[in-house]
Amino acid sequence: MRAKTINEEQNFERGLDPKQSMDIGGIDFSKQLGELVREWEKNVGKSVLGKTITAIMYELRPNGSDGIEKTQTITVTEIDNLYTLGMMGANNSNYNLIVETDNGKRYCMGLDQKIYIK
Repeated sequence: MRAKTINEEQNFERGLDPKQSMDIGGIDFSKQLGELVREWEKNVGKSVLGKTITAIMYELRPNGSDGIEKTQTITVTEIDNLYTLGMMGANNSNYNLIVETDNGKRYCMGLDQKIYIK
C-alpha cells in the first residue's frame, strides 16, 4: 500500500492547515476521556479519604431534601460518588463530589472551589 499524495487527497483545501484539511495527525481525546476521568476520580478520592476537610457543601438528607449550602468541616470516611452536571468536557461542566462521614451523614460539594485538607 502506498501513501497518498496531496494531489490525490480529495479533502485538501488551499489556505487551510494541510494536516487539518486532510484529517491527519491531531489527538482525539474523546477516546481517552473515560480512562482519564477514572484516573482523576481515583486521585480525588485519595486526596480527601480519611482526611478532615473544610469546604462549601450541603448535607444530602434521607428524605430527599438538601440542606443549606454553607462552609462546613467534616472528616471523610467514604467517597460515594463523583459526577458532573452538564456535558463532560464542556466549559459549563460542574464536577461534584459526594462524601460520607463517620456518623453516616452525606455531603455534596462542588470541586470548582478551594477545599482545605487537614
